[in-house]
Amino acid sequence: MNELENNIKQFMGSPVQIRPMAKEDMKGISVYFREAYTIYNLELLNEKMLLIEPKEVDEIRILQMKKQLDTLTNVFGRKCVLLLQELPAYMRSRLIEKRINFIIPDKQFYLPDLLINLKNQEIKDKDRHRKSTLIPAAQFLLLYHLLHSRDAWQLEKQTFKDIAIQTGYTQTTITQAVEDLEKHKMIDVIGTKEKQIHFSLSPKALWKSTQIEKRLTNPVLKRVYVDAKPANTKLLAANASAMPEYSDMNPGSQEYYAIAKKVFYDLEKKNILKNPNPVEGKYCIEVWKYDPIRLATPYQLKKGVVDPLSLYLCLQDTKDERMEMALYQMINDMPW
Repeated sequence: MNELENNIKQFMGSPVQIRPMAKEDMKGISVYFREAYTIYNLELLNEKMLLIEPKEVDEIRILQMKKQLDTLTNVFGRKCVLLLQELPAYMRSRLIEKRINFIIPDKQFYLPDLLINLKNQEIKDKDRHRKSTLIPAAQFLLLYHLLHSRDAWQLEKQTFKDIAIQTGYTQTTITQAVEDLEKHKMIDVIGTKEKQIHFSLSPKALWKSTQIEKRLTNPVLKRVYVDAKPANTKLLAANASAMPEYSDMNPGSQEYYAIAKKVFYDLEKKNILKNPNPVEGKYCIEVWKYDPIRLATPYQLKKGVVDPLSLYLCLQDTKDERMEMALYQMINDMPW
């Protein structure tokens, strides 16, 4: 929240205060709202509002969300502002059409209740970069194909429905991911009624092309430090903790683990995490945009580590020479 406060202050040139809403103040709303959103008190331009962050943003339904925000406004007597990390342009247009207040850090502040609609001109280059990269579900499918190209179960031989079942995504999300891969000319869609996908290049050539064209991004959404590993939760070693499995590099003192964002928010909702914070702790939990467990091969699951390609994407911008050598070794050893 400190980072967000600084972002808003820099973006708008106005002081801002953001504080988590106390549990006792949330007694007036249903369990659904407490599970679906993280709610903060927001004070901006001397106006007291609610900052509402959806815990699941894959399938936002604008009309439904507007009704829910109106309900929160009626309960608390404050206008609501949606906090979103990213959102396609057409979805932002729909929010604007419905005059829904929203903030996308570093990108856009649309607050019609405060007569504010600001766009960061410096973000245009970032927008172009985002358009050149795959959406998380499409990146998942691509990496799954690269990692499991020798398995009996092949993405290229499956219907969209079967792919959804295997990967844990909805059929709608799979359709969007396929459209994104097709838009980037990585696949061809074959068939009419029961469609299938066909990748245009060999796995090694496909990976190389994504690196040259910078199509893939870091899967880590955020990092949260905790004092204890959550019980009864499958964790995969990540970051520097996973590198010894793929290279000669020794692990560091900090332990890193990866989990899917849906799993993390469920742990957060159930208050299972011990002293979660963004600064320090015995364990660092990397919250991934896609599920590292569903992506990993049986061998990687047995070893308890994330897949090497996602690991590379997490660490590719490192300036540490030892890490760079280890990453090179890891990719060079890939059994394409």
